[in-house]
Amino acid sequence: MSKIKINIIKKYHAKHFYPKKKNILNLLKRIFNKDVEINIIMIKKSDMKKLNYKYKKKKKSVNILSFKYKTPQFLQNNFIGEIIICNSIIYEESIKKQKKLIDYWNEIIVHGASNLLTHSKLQKHKYNKKNS
Repeated sequence: MSKIKINIIKKYHAKHFYPKKKNILNLLKRIFNKDVEINIIMIKKSDMKKLNYKYKKKKKSVNILSFKYKTPQFLQNNFIGEIIICNSIIYEESIKKQKKLIDYWNEIIVHGASNLLTHSKLQKHKYNKKNS
């Protein structure tokens, strides 16, 4: 079984629900087929807008950005990248899309995790990405 390590970093006090660390771990264990370490960073809308402009040249906030890192082999660690999430946007979009907040969170986490690995390295998992 894969060993998944996540570091959750909250850059502000979230007003809305976000999943517990153990729930995120359980979801990621169904996705990754190797040992990995990931930072999950929750930021506010204005910071997400700045990051999106800096890296994608788009002047709007988005729900998630993923940054994949290549660790030199001699370091032999399993850190693969960061998933940057805007909690308030996920909350707003879940209402607009009429989805349960936890289901939408799961969908967003799967999306971000899949961006960290090539599709061929993802395990088949039971998550249903309907309506995405």
